[in-house]
Amino acid sequence: MFGELIRSRLYGLCPKRIGTPFGESLSSYLIRLAEAHTVCLGDLLAYEIAPVLGKTYLLNSIDRGGNRFYDGARTINGTEKNAKDMVTTLECLTGTKNLEMLTLSKFKEIFPVRNLIRKSLAWCPECLNELMEKDSLYYPLIWCMTAYNICTNHKIYLEEKCPTCNKLIPFLHRKSRTGICPYCQSQLFKPLNTLHLTDYKDYYISQSVENFFKDENKENKFRIYTLYENLFSILHGSFDGNIKQFANYIDVPKTTAWGWLNKEVIPPLNKVLEVAYTLKIPAQVLYTEHKKIQITPNVLVGNINRATQKKEKFILSNEEVRTYLSETEKEQFGVKAIIDIAKDLKCSTKFLYTNFPEECKKISERNYQIKTEEKSLYLSTLKEQIQEVCYNYFSQGVFPTRKLLEEELNLPFLFKNRPMKEYFYQVRVELEKQFIIPKGRIYVTRG
Repeated sequence: MFGELIRSRLYGLCPKRIGTPFGESLSSYLIRLAEAHTVCLGDLLAYEIAPVLGKTYLLNSIDRGGNRFYDGARTINGTEKNAKDMVTTLECLTGTKNLEMLTLSKFKEIFPVRNLIRKSLAWCPECLNELMEKDSLYYPLIWCMTAYNICTNHKIYLEEKCPTCNKLIPFLHRKSRTGICPYCQSQLFKPLNTLHLTDYKDYYISQSVENFFKDENKENKFRIYTLYENLFSILHGSFDGNIKQFANYIDVPKTTAWGWLNKEVIPPLNKVLEVAYTLKIPAQVLYTEHKKIQITPNVLVGNINRATQKKEKFILSNEEVRTYLSETEKEQFGVKAIIDIAKDLKCSTKFLYTNFPEECKKISERNYQIKTEEKSLYLSTLKEQIQEVCYNYFSQGVFPTRKLLEEELNLPFLFKNRPMKEYFYQVRVELEKQFIIPKGRIYVTRG
């Protein structure tokens, strides 16, 4: 009866709500797996997962103490190869199957990678609170997507920063715990300021994202070529084949619309959701129902003038622009980039560089000078802090290490700056000569 059972290296943890719009993400599964074994995620990754995964960059990162894997860990929830590799490794170690359902791999052919996944964690504190009461904390995959900003259950925006330390939280951290900030160890399900729904468009888009997960198991499969055909039908059915009008109405450059319609570029999910909202068409229908979709000829053309007017740019006279640039160039404090000036004047940077090259050159030189002075002042202050902290540690009989300095100054990547590292070593050597170390005395090292 038990002849086919195979002992797994790690617990065969069951994913949460798999196959639903709120199914668990792979990064959440990794965190819960570490918690189930009562070890830090960093240790689980270093001693169990990394050797099986066999990635050179990850093994080197573990040996040297880098953060390369953690910085890019968000992609294990996505559609790329590293998501597939992590799924294969975890299935091997846990004996649990179908872990690809914890990633977006099923949407690989229709959703381009760019802007698909958030750069840091987002969560609904009310959902986490309810899950905590059920002793079932986890992070849904849908929260990883940049398009999903509203919790449709509680009608509030997702939180993106710890309510206590105000830091962005990575998807994975060496000390990750579900529902807990890895930096200050505060609870994420106790919001200080909850931002309630203010824009129906955000709510509609979040609902549309959920619908993709609801419809994925139905007979109608999502197809990128169905999307192309539907956009082509909308172009000719509602805009008489006028690409410029179509592009203005959906608020994209004409070249972008051209790329979509000629099947040269895959439209990003976020933009498809906005187009669907503008055209009042369910987003998932654009990918599935070319024959059933209803296109009413010319019903949108009446609104095109408003969209065109919205995109019109207001440009001041040349003399007014020249005066503005001259005043900006004379300002003594604060960097003012050309791109920001262009926004203020409601024109393009190309317009400024073409018509006012000398003024732009002077402003660029001014910006460079200000940045150089600010950097010099910052480095000078930093060197004084390094010298002071090293002196204090030697005075207390503590040998100052790089780690101690980074923690004391709250600058975790300080010594990735080579000049700062060399300066630190120089200061430490000089102070060692100043503080006479009796023979046999052992310096204490903190941390």
